[in-house]
Amino acid sequence: MCLQHSDGPAPSPSAPIRRLATEILIEVFSHYSEASPVDSVRHVFQTELKRLANAPLLTLSQVHLFPDRAAFINVITVPLWNEGGIWLSPWWFHMNHDWPLPRRIFHLLAQHSHRWHTAAFTCPLDGINLAVLKGRLPLLKKLEINIPKSLSFHTRDFLDGTPLLDTLVVSSPFLDNVDSIIFNQILEFGCVVAQLRHIARVVSVLSKLKTGASHFNLSFHSDAEYNQQIALGIAPTVSNIIHFFCKMTGTFHLHHSHQVLGDIFASLTLPKLQSLYLKASQFPWDVLGWPQALFLSLSERSGFHRSLKALKIPHVRITDDELICVLSSLAMLEHLEIADKARVYDEGVDLLLITDRLLRSLTRTRTTACIGLVPRLRRLTCASRLKFTHSIFLDFVISRVEPFAAVPMRVEIRPLSEEDGSLDPAVHAHLRELASRDRQLVYTFGGVQYCHIGTCRLQRCRFQYCRYQNREVNRRWG
Repeated sequence: MCLQHSDGPAPSPSAPIRRLATEILIEVFSHYSEASPVDSVRHVFQTELKRLANAPLLTLSQVHLFPDRAAFINVITVPLWNEGGIWLSPWWFHMNHDWPLPRRIFHLLAQHSHRWHTAAFTCPLDGINLAVLKGRLPLLKKLEINIPKSLSFHTRDFLDGTPLLDTLVVSSPFLDNVDSIIFNQILEFGCVVAQLRHIARVVSVLSKLKTGASHFNLSFHSDAEYNQQIALGIAPTVSNIIHFFCKMTGTFHLHHSHQVLGDIFASLTLPKLQSLYLKASQFPWDVLGWPQALFLSLSERSGFHRSLKALKIPHVRITDDELICVLSSLAMLEHLEIADKARVYDEGVDLLLITDRLLRSLTRTRTTACIGLVPRLRRLTCASRLKFTHSIFLDFVISRVEPFAAVPMRVEIRPLSEEDGSLDPAVHAHLRELASRDRQLVYTFGGVQYCHIGTCRLQRCRFQYCRYQNREVNRRWG
């Protein structure tokens, strides 16, 4: 469980944490004193933990609990109730779900629930009724309940007292009685699907989210046998969601991912969608199938030619012919992320996607009659085996550098593996020189960025902001 509290003044000498009985704090530690420790490279920090653990608890003026090691709840002298956390994820305790949150610790923390800004329950809640929190979460904005078991209706009822809640992440058992949950205030929703048959229930939530909802994140795995047919039975669903992220975790068969994505595409209409991101957690060993016909139907039905600005499919098995067909109907696309494929230890697939034909299709010409695919493209991100003609790649980049564009063209390319080598030295030098003198190009190869000094300064400022945003996304969605 993780708790984060809203900013506020530091606790006074009479703050509640100072009045906690020593035996209660000792009990907090004793629950985990027998847990198997996890190896740590931070030897000095580990030594300090041991020193603190042996110090009399009454000498600590403040207590701060936050995630670190399985055998410890860390103690340092900073305010607890301004910002802090206790992570009791079962994966940190013997790598299983056998470590539920102790009831007494939960009730101890619940006494301060009126200050919670975020809360994350990632451990079993056996014997704990979250209904005690009802009406006591006035500041809660973000909630994660990623637990292996379903919650009863009266336990879910505590959500009625969360007027500021706009971000909700749950595991699919939480949605057993989806009609009992109020979603009309949720702007960002994520779900970790425990079983494929739950996907239909999860997708149905899309139509219940608040108007203007921005993010929908779906994470699932498949344990189906090779010859097993998958039919999810998803009802037709219309949603105004803006960003759709779908991740398939663990190992799976290629044709199963094709069936699952096909069922999802066939059920949805997304007229406001701006970003679609498909990911395989075990790439390159596992890649996602691509239901071309069903995606094209989704695109036409939803009007992606008017709305879709980002298509990120680096882990998808799609051919250059199929991608060209897809891009021909995405006139508003600004960001494309793709990748070649290569087998690794006899797993995965071999596929060249970034080919001369694709690059020529993306290259703009001087004639107004042929402006190339996706005329608004301002960012290409790719992992490549570099099997294309490098001079054709150079022509593509040059054709996309516009003198008066509002934002620079960003080209980010890296070799798929070390064996794939590098760009032709003359082409690489040309792109470096072009990026250094032209504010309208940011060129990145192998993680090294080249750009005009003025643009680089601006990019560094944006990078600091994006890095913070990415931390938020990773923490929220994993």
